[in-house]
Amino acid sequence: MDALPDGSPLLANIGEKFQSVGLCNEGVTAFLKAGDTKRAIDCCVLLNQWDQGVQLAQVSAGPSDVLPPFAGPVPDDGSEGMAQGLKPPLMCPSGVPCRCSRTDMCQL
Repeated sequence: MDALPDGSPLLANIGEKFQSVGLCNEGVTAFLKAGDTKRAIDCCVLLNQWDQGVQLAQVSAGPSDVLPPFAGPVPDDGSEGMAQGLKPPLMCPSGVPCRCSRTDMCQL
C-alpha cells in the first residue's frame, strides 16, 4: 500500500478487501490515502468502530457532510449518548417511515 501513490484507484480496492475481513484501521488508511473520507467513515460504521468514525467525521469537512441524514448533530462533549441518534428511522413494511411503535402492527 505504501508503494502506491495517493489517489490510486487500487487503494479503494485494497480498502474494500481490508474492510471485508474486519481490518478497520487498515481499511481506513487505504480509503484515506485514496482520498475517500466518506468510505473511510463508512468502514468504521460497518465495523462498529464508532469513536474512530466520529473522529474522522469531525476532522473532515464536518459530520453533516458524511454522516447519514438521520444521525443528527454529533455532541462535542464526548457524552456516551453519542451513538444514540445514529439509529435509522423505523420503517413500515410499505417502506415509509413508521409513526407507530411496532412495524408488525402498522396500519400504513
